[in-house]
Amino acid sequence: MTAPITVWSYAAVSSSPQEATLEDQQQWASETAVRNGWVIAREFSGVGSGAKGTREILSNLIEELERTPKAARPKRVLMIRIDRVGRVALDCIAAVARLRKLGVLLHTRQDGDVKLETAMDSLRPIFELVTAEMENAARSDKWKAVHARRRAEGKHVGTIPYGVILVDGKAVPFEPEAQIVRQIFTLAEQRWGYTRLARWARVNAPPKRTNDGADKPYSWSVSTIKSILVSKTLRNLVVSEDQWQRTKAGRQNDFRARAPKRWDWPLQGAVRCTCGKLLSGHCSGESKYRTRYYVCRHHTLEPGAKSHPGHRADNLEAEFVQLLRSVRADPTLIVPSKDEDPADWETVERDALRRIADAEKRTQLAWKLAEEAQLDASQLRGRLAELDVQRPSAEAALSSARTARVRDAEYKQTSCSFAQLIEELPDLWAQTTVELQQELARAFDGVLAESPAFGGLFADPSSRGRLIFRPVAKMRKAEDEITKKWIALI
Repeated sequence: MTAPITVWSYAAVSSSPQEATLEDQQQWASETAVRNGWVIAREFSGVGSGAKGTREILSNLIEELERTPKAARPKRVLMIRIDRVGRVALDCIAAVARLRKLGVLLHTRQDGDVKLETAMDSLRPIFELVTAEMENAARSDKWKAVHARRRAEGKHVGTIPYGVILVDGKAVPFEPEAQIVRQIFTLAEQRWGYTRLARWARVNAPPKRTNDGADKPYSWSVSTIKSILVSKTLRNLVVSEDQWQRTKAGRQNDFRARAPKRWDWPLQGAVRCTCGKLLSGHCSGESKYRTRYYVCRHHTLEPGAKSHPGHRADNLEAEFVQLLRSVRADPTLIVPSKDEDPADWETVERDALRRIADAEKRTQLAWKLAEEAQLDASQLRGRLAELDVQRPSAEAALSSARTARVRDAEYKQTSCSFAQLIEELPDLWAQTTVELQQELARAFDGVLAESPAFGGLFADPSSRGRLIFRPVAKMRKAEDEITKKWIALI
């Protein structure tokens, strides 16, 4: 019995939006194999640009062929068109020649087995690649013209970010989503990390409004937060230019996007080396006896030194708690209640109630018209389906507005003695989360940095494990003035 002829299939697209065509390419390969009595032994498919030469997917296929013993190699590689190899003609011809050298034929839908035995055989793939490139360039020019026309008309181009909807093609703020976006920028200004912001948004953000008016759950991830903070559509539309610049400045101040850490660093972002750079966390020692350190990775090493200057984390954190115990405030100082509510929640609630009442009224009217035979069954279903889409959106907006109003009312009723708060800080420090510890430490450092008597929190490599204040002037301010600034930052 003759062994079946084995082949490998190859399917590739240039970008993620084209992934839907991979299935068509794979289906053609399967049908071609069945029609010719071949067996597909391996499949190679995926997304990879060929603008600068051979696609990486094909390079991987060729490398796999080279690792495969000659007797076990397939007779052909099935590819729907030769332009799937790449865009640079010479590189692609070299890839086809490399396949031929390995004893494998390239089989396409248009040409069947691609051969390089004559000069014309070599030229034909080049012509096909050039033609494909011209077609892609024409499509690209067409879409560039469409986008340019939409921009000239003031219409939105690209993905619609969270917090806006399109009205006649133009982006407009949409509440309560826009309020969530503003809060994200405010929290990012306070140096909240991407992961923490995404976690907060999952709890507080309502569903996203889609183009057809329906609501759907929104996937909040690190990449989502990043896209919101750099979205040009949101700038000056949902978020003011002043807030945009404050958030940008806050995150550029030694901010780094880091992966979740195994170890806690309460003073991260608050203590600097005397060289002016922020200290970073570092663990050293055997796995069971790891010791935490705050180290400066920028400090010039002394002659003979093998590592950057480090400070025992426990010692620095204990020093900081002692600083908290030494802070005092005037007993008459009161923490002011928050006096900012960018969104008019009463208006949002009234609008939501109006939309709900309107949907109910239109529902009753539709049933009445149907009973009077002025609407047939299909028309009635259409109207009811439209109303079923509008009602959940209004109910979600109503729920968000009422929750926000209750939260703001509770906040406005809350006030406490600043002096009492200061006295309780050392105990609260040990009980709160690491993220809040970091905010408190950064606020303390920020107040000291603004004071002419101090420069902030510093650690001197020559005095390990001790916090110092670098004096920048001979003037000194009263403790109450410093603590007032501190509470403003807190």
